[in-house]
Amino acid sequence: MRWSFKLAKLWGIDIYVHYTFMLLLIWIFFSRGAKNDWTTSLISVFFTLIVFGVVTLHEYGHALTARHFGIATRDITLWPFGGVATLQGLPQTPRQEVLVALAGPAVNFVLALATYLFTDFIFIPHLAANFIPIVQVYGVEVLYWFMWSNIVLMAFNLIPAFPMDGGRVLRGFLSKKYDFLTATDKAVSIGRACAIIMAIYGAGYNHMLIIIAIFIWWSGTQELNQAIMLERMRRVKEGTASLADLFGLGLGTMGNVMSHILGMSGFNPNSQINFGETQTSPYNTERRANDAPEYIISEGSVRNSQRPNFPGEGKIIDAEFISDGDDDSSSESKTSSTNNDGLRIVDIK
Repeated sequence: MRWSFKLAKLWGIDIYVHYTFMLLLIWIFFSRGAKNDWTTSLISVFFTLIVFGVVTLHEYGHALTARHFGIATRDITLWPFGGVATLQGLPQTPRQEVLVALAGPAVNFVLALATYLFTDFIFIPHLAANFIPIVQVYGVEVLYWFMWSNIVLMAFNLIPAFPMDGGRVLRGFLSKKYDFLTATDKAVSIGRACAIIMAIYGAGYNHMLIIIAIFIWWSGTQELNQAIMLERMRRVKEGTASLADLFGLGLGTMGNVMSHILGMSGFNPNSQINFGETQTSPYNTERRANDAPEYIISEGSVRNSQRPNFPGEGKIIDAEFISDGDDDSSSESKTSSTNNDGLRIVDIK
């Protein structure tokens, strides 16, 4: 992975550390080393590494649960603000998404519970049996710190700030009522509201929260864009895509759009493409001279407009791939300024 180095590989999943994580350790070391107390600095760095060890186990909770549902994990990357498990697919049902999202906090819950049981029912009774005062044993304080660290990590990750774990749980439940895109949009909106609150609070108390808030906003936007693309591709496969969906795939020229659509849909260049959905009329089209309800979307038209808009309303009932060499492409449907390789659109309105 770019700007990171590989730390280890566990359960078939690579662990990477982003270089900015090293900056966090350096900052902690020098900020804690007041009056040349480097022992305190080293202890602070040590506890930070323990926390991120827990974060790594948290991410493995997500990854191994996703694997149970047939979803592979490309890698786990540690950043200054936490860990990210990069899944190579999406849960196929709301139940799967909820379970994968809850698996991480569940790891923290198990670690906190295990630490509590060990400390209160094994370690402290052992000290009492040997007449050792608890206040003289630093390990008790460390164990309680470890327990509470897991509780805080669990609670924080369950905040409904998509794409954090709580936000993914929220999307999972919303997906039971709404389609995937709508559920993602609503989850991202709530996540952005949480990010704003987090940034405002962080400005006065903890600047790290500002970084986390920025990450939530940015990654939430990326997830929403991905959901939009997946929805467009779904419509393409089902044959219900609008022209906005086709060009929204961001494939550039008409030739690339057509190659992508035909390849995904299993059509050959001479096949009909049935859209069958109310949508906007094509931008920069060329109307045939006989005023027949037929339009040409040319490659030149697409190339000359980076972001085509489609004013007006209409319903496209079919389309086919055409080229300058087609015998049935009359001269009236072409202009000297554009290459008319592209789509022939039939508009019933």
